[in-house]
Amino acid sequence: MTQLAKQKVILIVAVATVVVLAVCSALIIPGMLRKGKYDTATRLLESGAYSQSVVVWAELGNYQDSEMNLQYALMQEALDNAAYETALSHAGNLAAFRDAETYAAYAKGMLALDAEDYDEAAKCLAEAGSVRDAQKSLALAGEKREERRYAEAEGYRIKGEWLAAHALYLEMPEYKDSATLAGECYGN
Repeated sequence: MTQLAKQKVILIVAVATVVVLAVCSALIIPGMLRKGKYDTATRLLESGAYSQSVVVWAELGNYQDSEMNLQYALMQEALDNAAYETALSHAGNLAAFRDAETYAAYAKGMLALDAEDYDEAAKCLAEAGSVRDAQKSLALAGEKREERRYAEAEGYRIKGEWLAAHALYLEMPEYKDSATLAGECYGN
């Protein structure tokens, strides 16, 4: 092989190596960068830094399940801000992703609690289980429901509607002096 032929082979191998390295860099490095961003967004999400994770998830676009994680982070951010309608909207986009149904039940329960629909609040918050402060809010809904029923029973008792008052007091014998008042109403 002549010197010129050897130089051509070396040049061809060098150019091919550069092309292969360029192609590999173009394909592998962006993937590695996206994976790093994905891991960062996941850590932010898991630490409760929802607003910060939203930014990173949005940058990732359709990489792996970034779009679903973005909706999840937006839902959590809305829940943090008591924007329950917005949280429900994002939960609706999540299907069964990361217990979205449970968070939707929590948001519905909180909306019902705000609307003073204590029966609906109790039902939804019971479905939410241990999400956020669902149990505390469930107890509050129960307490508010009992207060309302007690006030209704008192209204009947004051008007002399003994049977209606008696029936309501019996539904909540542990609340305040309901058991005693139920007995008094029964005697009238």
